[in-house]
Amino acid sequence: MADQLGGQDAYNIIRQAALERSAPGGNQLDALFQHVGPSVILMDELVAYVRNVQGVTQESIYTFFQAVTESVKRTKNVTLVATLPERQIQAGDAEGLSKAKDIDLAAMHDKLLLSARGKVRLLKPEEYAERDNSENMTAWEGCLGMVWHLSGVEKSGGISGCTAVARAMRDYESAKRLAGILYTYYERRGDAESASRYNNLVTQWQYISQSMGSPEQMEIDATS
Repeated sequence: MADQLGGQDAYNIIRQAALERSAPGGNQLDALFQHVGPSVILMDELVAYVRNVQGVTQESIYTFFQAVTESVKRTKNVTLVATLPERQIQAGDAEGLSKAKDIDLAAMHDKLLLSARGKVRLLKPEEYAERDNSENMTAWEGCLGMVWHLSGVEKSGGISGCTAVARAMRDYESAKRLAGILYTYYERRGDAESASRYNNLVTQWQYISQSMGSPEQMEIDATS
């Protein structure tokens, strides 16, 4: 997880725990999340993972999950999205589940999640179409907004639309980092269509930066 979030420098923060095959402490995770900046952490099929993992005890896994959730609660601009097999959560509705996990569903509604008929799902890029840009946009909103602009559908804005979103965000680079994470996530799930959407944003990033006249693009131009 640390390597995916921030490469070798991020991994080095929890390296000792990884070598010992033990759960990182809360202070290490706090330092990790502060180092990588705005992030969305996706943990998919947790029940299956706990059942199939080898080489570590289940107690260590549960300790790790608990430490991650507590650290995320303490850290601004980090969101944790975890899924269980649907058959494991037949009881209870979206609101009850959110309370059990100490999630403010109201704050996330219409920004990251959409709840309806007792179920919660992530919003799709097309559901960000024609939204007003704001400096209060999360990394998720900015990323999916840009993905929609690059979709080529009617009324999407292409690079200029992405630039407008990026200029409104406090940290527009967070959208690029999230796109890379989501590309890897969907590629591993075998969802080529979704993976391609996020990979397209990553590959078009230099043109978005160029349109903004960013320091990143100036460096690219100087070395090319």
